[in-house]
Amino acid sequence: TIWHQGESNRPRAEEYAELFPTLIEAWRTRFEHPDMSFLFVQIAPFNYGPDGDAPRIRDSQRLTLRTPHTAMVVTTDVGDPEDIHPRQKPPVGERLALAAFARVYELEDDTALSPVPTELRSNRPALVLFSHTGDGLRTAEGQLVGFVEGFEIRGQDGHWTPAQATVHANTVQIESSAPLTAVRYLWSDAPVPTLFNPRGLPVSPFMLRMP
Repeated sequence: TIWHQGESNRPRAEEYAELFPTLIEAWRTRFEHPDMSFLFVQIAPFNYGPDGDAPRIRDSQRLTLRTPHTAMVVTTDVGDPEDIHPRQKPPVGERLALAAFARVYELEDDTALSPVPTELRSNRPALVLFSHTGDGLRTAEGQLVGFVEGFEIRGQDGHWTPAQATVHANTVQIESSAPLTAVRYLWSDAPVPTLFNPRGLPVSPFMLRMP
């Protein structure tokens, strides 16, 4: 099954986090196919205005990866902030094909899926670990080590501030002079990706709270 998510669920991100996995399991039950692979496309970048909730729905989609036999295509680098129906369709299809090779046909390729965070370590500096990185993450310039923008940290006062982040191998190191409670990446309706895997697939937007 391939699911291309539209924008109408944006205002209900918390509800979506329960409904979407439930839909997947319900279809598997009705089709009597408990291991049916389910590939889905993350909502594309678009300037929705002051009521935009795109970051939250993207993160709910990311959390759906906890459901077995699923894979997600990230589109932060092939959208159009001024066009809700972006014209770059071929990359989306190609990434779905890569996801199918990885999830359905089980071909070993650690770069076929966009990296997603797996762990946030609370020691200072904080470290974010990722999966599906192949031989390491890359900056937008293709560097294995370097500064990356788009990260924010939340302190104990609840406020979000831009963070100084450095990529190294399959981790991102985040500097903080005070204890932090959460880290997020590309938390906007129409973000510009700064972190990729060796194949050029962008890291998924996310929010992680300290354990």
